[in-house]
Amino acid sequence: MASINDTSEVRKLLLRRGLRLEYATLGWNVVGLGVLAAAAIQAGSPALAGFGLDSLIEIFASIVVVWQLKGAHKEREAPRCA
Repeated sequence: MASINDTSEVRKLLLRRGLRLEYATLGWNVVGLGVLAAAAIQAGSPALAGFGLDSLIEIFASIVVVWQLKGAHKEREAPRCA
């Protein structure tokens, strides 16, 4: 049976791992957006530009996941007592 301290340590470890993965995803998507933008401009392709917009949406989603993992939303979502 795991103690409360062990559970807390496991949670911290998983949170760090999740943030690292999300930062890697965010970096990958930012680089991909740059490559797609350059390719779309060079080729004059609206299809590549649309694919780049999809990457922009994925970047936004990654930012939201980082925000959630860091707990920044907790203040905003906390119940307010008068």
